[in-house]
Amino acid sequence: MICHMPFILAIGDIPKPFEDTGSLAIKRFFNSKLLRISCEEHPNNFLSEFENRNEIVQLIGDAAISNSLGGSWLESLGDWQKPVILLASPASSGQIPGTVSAHVSLCKRYSVPLVGIIQLGGVWDSRKRSVDCLPWCGFIPSELLKKDFNWESASLDEVFLLEDIYMNLKKTISFFNL
Repeated sequence: MICHMPFILAIGDIPKPFEDTGSLAIKRFFNSKLLRISCEEHPNNFLSEFENRNEIVQLIGDAAISNSLGGSWLESLGDWQKPVILLASPASSGQIPGTVSAHVSLCKRYSVPLVGIIQLGGVWDSRKRSVDCLPWCGFIPSELLKKDFNWESASLDEVFLLEDIYMNLKKTISFFNL
């Protein structure tokens, strides 16, 4: 059983429908409810009220930006030891933006339990993903994201991709005993 449901952070320029569909996919993986919270809310107030709830939280906005009291959502997630899944999309060139590496570094800096990164859309290059030394869990192809994550219309290959993501997330969560 998962003690702490993950928080979902979208990094960079992800189309809103892709971000929402990616979050819904994660919600389905964990058979949980999805709660959307703005990064403009104060993190510690929310996290103190959120303790012991079994919902996945999609943070809307930039979790690395400092709030009015001086801290950021990422810092608070590290303080509260809440696990995080990052969603990222490649640039039009196919390259993964540097903001992904920056967010992984910030998670390390603030001791945020990083479950992994899911690529939304674009072309998945497993060789490049393994060489960049980032904790990739897999990718959801653009075609599936455009289907509003309808499992029934997914091809067998797409279902295998999704199951692979789920198994990678589950393996990391079990390893860290989250």
